[in-house]
Amino acid sequence: MQSGKRAQSRTQIPHRKQKGKRFGRRIFCVLTLLVIGVTLTSCGGEEKVAPKEKTRLVLWHYWDIPAMRQKLTQLADEYNASQDEVIINLEYVPDEDFRKTLALAGENGELPDLILADCSDIQYFERISPLVDLSNVVDWDEYLDQAVELCEGKDGTMIGFLLGLNCLTLYYNKGILQRSGVKPPETFEEFLSVAKTMTSGQIYGCGFAGLISEETTYSFLPIIWGFGADMKNLNTPEGEQAYHFLKELVQSGAVSRSTANMTMSDVARQFSKGNIAMIFAASGKMEYYFKQNPQLRYGQVRIPGATDRTSVIGGEVLLVPDQKNREEAVDFVRFLSQPEQMKSYLESAGYLAPRRDVLEWQMEKNPERRKDLHGLKYARIRERVEYWPAISIALAETVNQTILQDEPQDAWKKLADRIAQIREEYHEGE
Repeated sequence: MQSGKRAQSRTQIPHRKQKGKRFGRRIFCVLTLLVIGVTLTSCGGEEKVAPKEKTRLVLWHYWDIPAMRQKLTQLADEYNASQDEVIINLEYVPDEDFRKTLALAGENGELPDLILADCSDIQYFERISPLVDLSNVVDWDEYLDQAVELCEGKDGTMIGFLLGLNCLTLYYNKGILQRSGVKPPETFEEFLSVAKTMTSGQIYGCGFAGLISEETTYSFLPIIWGFGADMKNLNTPEGEQAYHFLKELVQSGAVSRSTANMTMSDVARQFSKGNIAMIFAASGKMEYYFKQNPQLRYGQVRIPGATDRTSVIGGEVLLVPDQKNREEAVDFVRFLSQPEQMKSYLESAGYLAPRRDVLEWQMEKNPERRKDLHGLKYARIRERVEYWPAISIALAETVNQTILQDEPQDAWKKLADRIAQIREEYHEGE
């Protein structure tokens, strides 16, 4: 019996091996046929082409108002959807760090493809990097003279595209003025008196940007000009008057010390909440906050003055560094410069149109903006020199220190000396 079982076992094992070999041969044949079929299909059919990868462009900006940022995003999305070759990516850089960040990027060869910058910095950025000439990209004959001047480089070429214009305006809370029994001021003397009168409890008489940035310089320049001085003649009786005007506002309590940490948007927000009675602000900064608080009763008048009631022109320019993706970046500028696109973003950004035909359309659609247009007639352009940021920051630091009541002795004279030194150093380097 044992020998029979062993014999049966011998016959069963070879039988399973044989079955496994036949099954393996079948699998091999099936796989071979599949490979042949795939090969024949790929040879006989159309060759699949991989989709072309889109060029990604980076645009740096410093817009901090939600409505303006949303509109910029919308414009980029519309452009991205309008063609199949380029994608615009937006990156936010805080205003107070914008110049420094761009300067470092320029040194390291890491500039973005597009720069949305303050119009006063165009020649400074031209020094950091060559900028593409947009003379044949935009129809400059249709633009206001101020807009053309703001976009010119040192050699007269058009190196920026101006999205829109604004100017500094005095906004006031009608309710607070009426309760205080005062009228909107027209002179600096009246302004001091009104600001002190309206300061009570949690309400401050006036406010303006005080953080060390271009916004602070933008807010204070009309005061210097209004007293009859300028940035080349600060160490004068007129310049001293501008400085003492600021000191009196601060020492009287009409301006909060917290203003030293505020951007123009921060000041506008406090004004819209009824915490500040009067503010110096650009029209572009206010539209969003007025919509957020439609119950606010406000008025606007020209900046007061002593010898002259003047303002300062503002706005942003789009710059294209002359580098690898310049042609694609220029196409985005061309897209934004179309009248219909300009009409779509003016109100969100609070701009006055830089094009005459679009400006005419804007005034018909929104007659209230005629007040801003009227103010533009009395506004001046900041110095157009490549070392303007150094001058601007020097002034902003002095204003900031004065608001904090932490200014050094003879602060105004030291500021004048510092600016003179900046000019001298620049000329020595030429």
